[in-house]
Amino acid sequence: MKNKLFLLLYTIGFFWSCYSPEVPGETSPEITLLGEDKVILNVGDSYIEPGYSAIDKEDGDLTSFVTVSGVVETDHPDTIILTYSVIDSDGILVQVCRTIEVGFIWEYTELPMGKDFIYLTKYMDISNNGHYIVYLSESGGADILVVSCIGEEWVLSREGGYSAVSISGDGKTIVGLKIDLVDIWELVDNSWVLSYSLTCTGYRYYLDISDDGSCFVILNSHDTFQVFSLMNDVWSSEITAHTNIDAVQCISMSGDGDTIVLSDYLPPRGAPPLEVPTYQGEITVYSNDEGLWSMVYNRFGPSTSSFFGYSVDVSYNGDVVAVGTPFLERNGAVFLFFQTGGQWSSTSRQLMSIDAQYGTSVSLNDEGTLLAVGAPYYDIDNIAIDSGLTDLSKISLTGFNESSSNYLLSEDAAGFLFGYGVLLSGDGNTLVNYVKEAGILIVDFSNHHLCIE
Repeated sequence: MKNKLFLLLYTIGFFWSCYSPEVPGETSPEITLLGEDKVILNVGDSYIEPGYSAIDKEDGDLTSFVTVSGVVETDHPDTIILTYSVIDSDGILVQVCRTIEVGFIWEYTELPMGKDFIYLTKYMDISNNGHYIVYLSESGGADILVVSCIGEEWVLSREGGYSAVSISGDGKTIVGLKIDLVDIWELVDNSWVLSYSLTCTGYRYYLDISDDGSCFVILNSHDTFQVFSLMNDVWSSEITAHTNIDAVQCISMSGDGDTIVLSDYLPPRGAPPLEVPTYQGEITVYSNDEGLWSMVYNRFGPSTSSFFGYSVDVSYNGDVVAVGTPFLERNGAVFLFFQTGGQWSSTSRQLMSIDAQYGTSVSLNDEGTLLAVGAPYYDIDNIAIDSGLTDLSKISLTGFNESSSNYLLSEDAAGFLFGYGVLLSGDGNTLVNYVKEAGILIVDFSNHHLCIE
């Protein structure tokens, strides 16, 4: 049996109840629903009523007197409440409800991956069109594995040892980081060829590459990053010191290669020990001006212990930055930062689910109009504990489009930790989830409408 994922249009602010009063001294009829109280349908499916029955001790069988209110339309995602009502000869009204969830159901492709991959964006990447996915065979001392959407597979190995990997948006260049080397692989006649091997001093396992593969950035110490650029078939590099962030934990480069975002959510190095450690977090944005990198924006987290900057991503042109803050007020949150004419503005959103760790992972499409956010410890219906979800939302310069938020859920699998890591392709048509207890799950949305228009 194949596993499935369910995409549900998110609606808020509605609470439903069925009216079944208790009348002292009177016996109420009973309505029994056949089938499940909650039915999940794919968009376009037909709803077939499972049936129901009604019995009263005095009036006997009242099934034929039951009325059903509510209409099931499956041409779009929705949550529908069917209400079943019956009145006995004493005028006692009884109601029960059935919930119909209409959404998109996808089967997903699964790839094996080690279960200790905490930071997905260090160990995995995806091309803009979703055709190529690269990932490491294990976290540390690893080979680079490449798969295509048509089932092709390659193993890029040079005595292993890769600690991070990234693929260009055009899918033609792969960069693998070792302790003191950067290997650059290029796609030639449907084969991956090692074309360059560059010396570096990177040991922090972070890198990211531009969409055209002409530049990439690595974090080569706590307080410097190194940008490599290709010009006339010659690679050169420049080391830039960053003094605002003490111990960078995440790094992201824009598709055009002109913006770099650094984040740190851990306490400063050398700080005195505290009874309650400070994990406020911080991000810094750098911009490229003819080869010179300078800081253009800096922001601290909203509060202590919020882990602001636990995950970051940036749009193609660097004008939209997404920052995960999974421990803010126990719910978690994601912050969006927008740059217009040199001025920055921000907005944020929380998932109102205690300890869901919303913001553990974030990913933007190239245009910065679609955002994926992982909440791996979300509990489905408070029953499937830690099953997890991924939130897909349309965004604009005014912030989140609340009417366009979608939840991609695992199939009620307790402990699945769906959304532990998310990657969205540049075109927004392919979503990759790293699931801590399963591996890599790939969902192709290219032939489906995501209800985000």
